[in-house]
Amino acid sequence: YSAEAVRAMAAEVARSGRRQEAARLYSGTSELAPTHVNTHRRLAEMYRELGDYAAAAGHFGAAWSLSAGRRGTTGNADDALNYLFALAMSGQHSLFQLQQAAVASSGEYSRIRDRVAQLGESVHTGILAEWPRTTAKGPLRIDLETSGEDLDVLLVDPWGRVSGGLWRFGTDVSRMLHTDGETLWANSLLEGAYQVVIARTDGLNGPTRGTVTVSLKGNRKKIPFAFTGASEAVATVSYRRLPDKRCYAF
Repeated sequence: YSAEAVRAMAAEVARSGRRQEAARLYSGTSELAPTHVNTHRRLAEMYRELGDYAAAAGHFGAAWSLSAGRRGTTGNADDALNYLFALAMSGQHSLFQLQQAAVASSGEYSRIRDRVAQLGESVHTGILAEWPRTTAKGPLRIDLETSGEDLDVLLVDPWGRVSGGLWRFGTDVSRMLHTDGETLWANSLLEGAYQVVIARTDGLNGPTRGTVTVSLKGNRKKIPFAFTGASEAVATVSYRRLPDKRCYAF
């Protein structure tokens, strides 16, 4: 299989609500595309959301190393900072100290030097600093509200690509492991119809209900849903650009 084929299979599994199986499939893409920086970044974010910080560290470290190879000098500063946070969160303190020293001694990481120093102090005291997040604040926002069920929000774009907490195409997700809901943002939009899919994370059939609030360019619509399968498309958002204005509809 190619990496694209495996991602497509994982997306279908995620859409059917089998989160852990989807995560395993997505993780296999790094073996098929070991030098693809964004693959490692996406996998690192996936493992961070799942709370597997050791696995996240491995992929953030790979992204940092690969970005350094591309530049021919130092790696991407955000990859380096995320790698250090993942090492700290996973308790790999010896390796953290080694990599922290490498970053601190380099003159190429001035933008993150203070954050790295703060992280080092927090590791020393045992009270870890807050992990920085770059949260998308794009034109489309989807808020899911549930009553105690762990559900996933998935966004299917006009090309059929499935984005969510496990794999992201220009999207970001927060509160993925919460049982009262989660939020998905889309950074940018393609022209066409988007489907908002809600999936049970256990992959089982059963009565599921809640609400999604779709916000797009100042327009908001709250949509209640109820279904009994593993997943359901609960809303469609159509987006179209015109020379003088932008048109969209729920």
